[in-house]
Amino acid sequence: MREWLKDLRHEKHMTMKELAAKIGVAECTVCLWEQGSRGMKVDTLARIARATGTKPLTLLQSEISFLEQSQKH
Repeated sequence: MREWLKDLRHEKHMTMKELAAKIGVAECTVCLWEQGSRGMKVDTLARIARATGTKPLTLLQSEISFLEQSQKH
């Protein structure tokens, strides 16, 4: 699971639906990202960063950690 994305949404008091609307994707896409069932592009990380007021590098580091952990399992 992409806990970092779920944690970020909760920290910013956003629902999946609200985040999806802000970045222009379907709510189910956000759900699949959080479940770790769907890949994420770098430009998506940038859109999430803008929508949440987070530094893009922070999200990129979180995503790299997620991908490294995923490869170990």
